[in-house]
Formats: sequence, C-alpha cells, structure tokens
Amino acid sequence: MEGITKVTIEVVKYATSARSIVASNENHGRLVSDVLRKYRHLALPISP
Repeated sequence: MEGITKVTIEVVKYATSARSIVASNENHGRLVSDVLRKYRHLALPISP
C-alpha cells in the first residue's frame, strides 16, 4: 500500500505542476494533457 500511495503522490505533484504549465503555455498544455490522460489510465487500476 505504501508504494501505491507514493506513486499517487508523485502523479498528483506532476499534475499540479502540469496545470501551471497549461496556464502559462496553452500549446505545450495540449501535450501535457495527452500525458496526463495516459497517467490517468495507469492511476485508475491502482486507486484503492
């Protein structure tokens, strides 16, 4: 369980920083959105 929690925290940190990038640069934000979608698919199966 500890490992899953650590991964979740890292994904949340990444998502938070990605939102800042989206706010400052919409073109790059589209690329970040695609990456976040891939992360979301990985995160769903490990969600408690």
